[in-house]
Amino acid sequence: MYGIMGATGQTGSAVAKALLVQALPVRVIVRKPQSSAEWQARGADAALADAQDLQALTRAFTGGEGVYLMNRHDARQARAGRPPCRRSPSAGCAR
Repeated sequence: MYGIMGATGQTGSAVAKALLVQALPVRVIVRKPQSSAEWQARGADAALADAQDLQALTRAFTGGEGVYLMNRHDARQARAGRPPCRRSPSAGCAR
């Protein structure tokens, strides 16, 4: 399973679609239930999680083969010493 954050955006959706075309298992991590339903209709698994919710992200990433993360720059988080990549657990993903 490949976890994709940002699947409703330009690059995340391109990654998710490319994996699905190859018949690879995809789990999109989205914030809104309606986005979840749209991706499930395309054949992806979906998990609801906010980028700030470490517990939800850990559940979403658990057991995955790899994760695609596309995080926007948040100057407040960077000044606080918490860049997005440090807050996002991979939960044992291989990549």
